[in-house]
Amino acid sequence: MTVARTVATGDRQWRTDAAQSIVSLYALSKLGLNAQTTAFVLAYVGILVVLVQGILVGRLAKSCAFAAARLLEYTKPQKGG
Repeated sequence: MTVARTVATGDRQWRTDAAQSIVSLYALSKLGLNAQTTAFVLAYVGILVVLVQGILVGRLAKSCAFAAARLLEYTKPQKGG
């Protein structure tokens, strides 16, 4: 694994952690959700992500309409973002 790839992976992880923290603070201040309810919401969203990426994208990759290479084009990181 190259250094650039390691740095990019760490940057994405930092963004994910920051997003979860911001959602938690927003849920507490604006929605009035406690820590347990916020944890359930984040777990629910995580399960949905696993289902969509694991099942839906997997089936799309196997179908004739989408080739795996074409799906990979959608997952490439955008420049400047």
